[in-house]
Amino acid sequence: MCFTLSAQEAAKPAQPGSVSQKQVGADAASQAELEKVGDCPRCPLVSQKKKQDTRYFSLDSAERRKVLLHRLTGWQAVYETVPGTMIDQARNFPKSWGRGFDGFGKRIGSQYGQFAAGEGIEFGFAAWRQEDPRYHRKATGGFGGRLGHSLAATFVTNDATGNKTIAGGRLLGIYGSWAVATAAWLAEEERNFRRYTINSSMNVLTKTGANVFREFWHDIKGKLFKKKSPTVPAPAGNTSSATVPAN
Repeated sequence: MCFTLSAQEAAKPAQPGSVSQKQVGADAASQAELEKVGDCPRCPLVSQKKKQDTRYFSLDSAERRKVLLHRLTGWQAVYETVPGTMIDQARNFPKSWGRGFDGFGKRIGSQYGQFAAGEGIEFGFAAWRQEDPRYHRKATGGFGGRLGHSLAATFVTNDATGNKTIAGGRLLGIYGSWAVATAAWLAEEERNFRRYTINSSMNVLTKTGANVFREFWHDIKGKLFKKKSPTVPAPAGNTSSATVPAN
């Protein structure tokens, strides 16, 4: 279940033996920050006293469906399918589809079909094993630590209690999606075990790259699209300009 702190709860005075009002406010602020990113805005990992110490919230079936719908119709569907489509178009993969508009349509349809199949397999298996299908940004620390976190997230996730476990659903989705595509719609020259092994293993890189993107895009976006502080008229008799601090 996901839990949020209301303004009324945050404003309540601290009771003996309870979490301090200062800590409640810190939790609320941390949650508000983490809600801006990730697969499930309602279901973040909320930072506690230490940034490495987190309180974990598992997902019920309704929340899992919400996360899945968010993926299938959100930006993740774009950055996990469009780059691959452009690469396949450039290298003419599969060759029998050609490089024209017809070939491009087949490739983008194939990419999204694999993406949807993979997500469906992952979420179904993850629900059975009580794995967390979401990616949680580390968001703090140095570049190396954050990069390592995003790379490992392809293979490791959390269980219902927040402990680390093998991301069985994610890996099954990666290889299962290519099995579906190979059997259902890929060109004849790709329908053999050797090509399946190569193609599905390349899909691991796609998922890993998506995690790296999600880890750092929030920082990159903040630097690229940072709003400039507006200039306001200076008080009478003062020739210098003043700026409003950015929020």
